[in-house]
Amino acid sequence: MHGAAKFIKKTKQTDKEGEVFYGRIIKITEYRKKVEEQLIQVGINSVDELKKVGAKAAWLKIQEIDESACINRLMALEGAIEGVKKTMLSDEVKADLKEFYQWNKK
Repeated sequence: MHGAAKFIKKTKQTDKEGEVFYGRIIKITEYRKKVEEQLIQVGINSVDELKKVGAKAAWLKIQEIDESACINRLMALEGAIEGVKKTMLSDEVKADLKEFYQWNKK
């Protein structure tokens, strides 16, 4: 994989705050660490799992634990699945995600 989505490894590591995590699931510029932690919290531990679940379902799971989950996070998840930055998503995909977000935001 390349671009926005990349599974690095499943080895146990500790970040500078001492929190344990199992390797980067996705590289998302603004949200990388927060989204990775949230994905792990909702049981999504790899890019393959994220692809199986899909960006919309993953975002809904994240929204259950973080009501501030925004459209940018949804688009970043889709970008991670497609292997591109969220700004590179097609206009059709962006429009679909925006409509989904409007119907599902809290």
